[in-house]
Amino acid sequence: MSSSKEIYGGVSEIFSSKSGILAKNIVLSHRYPQIITGNPQLGLTNNKYLNSWKKTKMVRAPQGDFNQIKYTLREINVTDGSISIATGVTDYFTIWGLPQTNPELHNKAIEQIITTGKTKIPIAISTHNILLSSEGVLVRVSSKAAGFSAGRVSISFEEQAEPTLDSGIVNAAFRGYQEELGILISPEKILLLGIGLELNTSYACFCHVAKFDFSKKAIENASDKSETETMFFVPPKNLDVWTQDEIPPAVWKKYTDKSCPIDKTAILKPHPTVLWRVKLLKHYLSI
Repeated sequence: MSSSKEIYGGVSEIFSSKSGILAKNIVLSHRYPQIITGNPQLGLTNNKYLNSWKKTKMVRAPQGDFNQIKYTLREINVTDGSISIATGVTDYFTIWGLPQTNPELHNKAIEQIITTGKTKIPIAISTHNILLSSEGVLVRVSSKAAGFSAGRVSISFEEQAEPTLDSGIVNAAFRGYQEELGILISPEKILLLGIGLELNTSYACFCHVAKFDFSKKAIENASDKSETETMFFVPPKNLDVWTQDEIPPAVWKKYTDKSCPIDKTAILKPHPTVLWRVKLLKHYLSI
């Protein structure tokens, strides 16, 4: 396990682990229960976030997005032997609009976490969940209606951590595998490979990996495709092609079939975190 301040694509890395870390080896405390929000309907409204909240409601609510409660990263301490994390609480409408309406505050939060390991500015927590199968690494193309990185390619998928659903961060990963793919993977089998800060969204990303014998046929019956355009498997040795700025049809069509809904001439673009995820996975697989 090592701490880091390197930038990989759209992520500033905080730490990484080659072998992966189990949740039981992370000290997690929900020490800051008071919500930080720009919701004008609450007495706890912080005016610094009012425009962020209104921006999201205007742009995303018509797309069907709900204003759900989210965990935030308030404190993180990485040493050679352990990780300790303290969480806070915010809401989706505050987080989604923050980088657009108040980029200075967004950047300040990133700087504070990197330099001091603490911030009072809301940075929500998202799990980035890689699936390894006997058929390869699962690749996902998000739908054009997705709230973040619509239409982008990533290795596996993201799930936001929510206090009303998840007792901890790994529980959000567990829930994600179940909701997105319809599979149950014990939290004891889910490894944390790294933690980073997304540069263009107010999210801390916790990259997990799990192994499960998930087949191409099972993809067709995955539980939740509401935010997914298509999914397919790729060999681990071919991961680097998914980090290119543009992914031409000659690359992605090799792994899809006639049922794929994507335009056959489409040039795909990677999710901003793909370079980081691929780096972590290659390190884990020693390739």
